[in-house]
Amino acid sequence: MIDGRPIDPDVRMSFPYMIQKNDLLYQVVKQGEDVVEQLVVPKPYRRMVLDLAHGHIMGGHLGIEKTKERISQRFFWPGLHADVKEYCESCPECQYSAPSPHFRSPLVPLPIIEVPFKRIGMDLVGPVVKTARGHQYILVILDYATRYPEAIPLRNTSAKTIAKELVQVFSRVGIAKEILTDQGTPFMSRVTRELCRLFKISHLRTSVYHPQTDGLVERFNKTLKSMLKKVVDKDGKNWDFLLPYLMFAIRRFLRHPQDTPLLKSCTADIPGVS
Repeated sequence: MIDGRPIDPDVRMSFPYMIQKNDLLYQVVKQGEDVVEQLVVPKPYRRMVLDLAHGHIMGGHLGIEKTKERISQRFFWPGLHADVKEYCESCPECQYSAPSPHFRSPLVPLPIIEVPFKRIGMDLVGPVVKTARGHQYILVILDYATRYPEAIPLRNTSAKTIAKELVQVFSRVGIAKEILTDQGTPFMSRVTRELCRLFKISHLRTSVYHPQTDGLVERFNKTLKSMLKKVVDKDGKNWDFLLPYLMFAIRRFLRHPQDTPLLKSCTADIPGVS
């Protein structure tokens, strides 16, 4: 290959193969239906790519596979997987905030939902460290079909506050048919019942004794809290400022055939990485 074109255009190329463009070497691979050109990174620059892909504010200190996937969208070098594994496992922020292993109760499965935003799960995280803007809680809303998440900082957990934020979400993505929550006070209030009646929403509730029924939201909350621990300042008071960046990192790796509001007609890229 010279300047991105095969020397003999009649020669059929098999993946992966190498090309040269503007004095740079690329590996050409197939990723699903896409043909991707990965810049071959010289050894002195690999650490920089790892730093951007994993530790960048929009990288979110995600795990080995997601960090490798992010890099592979634009870059390649021999031994990439081993380097990513070593880098992530030795990351100080990840080591400090790694959760202790614990027994997970078996989950009660819910019917599979294929229609985007037909069913959403909703939960509260907090109280956490109060920020300069007065936020102390996070309202988590998760779509069961696309896995698309919302994480909204709150100053309080009153039913009116939650209802107001929920309507804001509905104005962007449409009104859900079902909402799954635990039996916490804000979700069992008269305001919540009235909102569901007004919008003709079926309110599903997890059992007091088996809140793991909403396992999707439970796992997301765990991921979000872990990511926040890795990026907040020492006093932890800037988490609401960082929340949009972490949501960007999470939404970028949604694995579902349905379109999402983030990925419809655009690509979520991190400057300097992709």
